[in-house]
Amino acid sequence: MNDRLTASLARLFDEHRIVFWYDAARDMRTAVEAIDLDGVAKVEIVNNQFGLKYRMLRQEPEQKFLVFHDGPEPAMQENWLLDVQLATTVFKADQAAIWLSELSLRPLLRRSCATTLSSIAQAVASRI
Repeated sequence: MNDRLTASLARLFDEHRIVFWYDAARDMRTAVEAIDLDGVAKVEIVNNQFGLKYRMLRQEPEQKFLVFHDGPEPAMQENWLLDVQLATTVFKADQAAIWLSELSLRPLLRRSCATTLSSIAQAVASRI
């Protein structure tokens, strides 16, 4: 699975300098720690949003970042990195999201296909 995650992330980093990853189920920390992408700094959101924003936008404006949060995505009103997140992308590690990433579809097309692929992934998982 780590190979698929790494490949999906590498594709995202081909287009984006900053990629957010929210682990709502809190079960992907070991996978994140195992991922090693050349030229990508891994940082974690732990009550340090201002410092991360300053580092990513001012101190290291050319560096690529994987921004991990061990928990669900905060509500828009409480997300201090929302402006950066909206200008970049969010990685999702569920099966449907990985399939969509592998297909390299444009974001609008991804959203329209996500529901269908999520249903397919659930059906496949129930048969395994």
